[in-house]
Amino acid sequence: PPPPSGWVWPREGGVIEVEVEEEEGQPAAWLRATVTAVLEDGWFQALVRTPSDEAGWHDWFSWREEGTDWRRVPLRQEAAAEPSSSSAAAAEPEAA
Repeated sequence: PPPPSGWVWPREGGVIEVEVEEEEGQPAAWLRATVTAVLEDGWFQALVRTPSDEAGWHDWFSWREEGTDWRRVPLRQEAAAEPSSSSAAAAEPEAA
């Protein structure tokens, strides 16, 4: 089924957190992931990286898994996690 009315899709390039169990028997941890594709039916793909696997892997998530397998990052934290060319440009002094 499609997502419920009012559900907001994660945006491509945005940051979410996914629950990852790095080692069997160890508690799962919430790690940052970057959304790489978003489909109209509520499914989306994210690139997940761990400290032990910097190359990472792509995984698919659905709107139904929100809060269990993935969760949203507060907007302020998401903005801080994304590299931004505009903030780098703003930090450079203007030439006179």
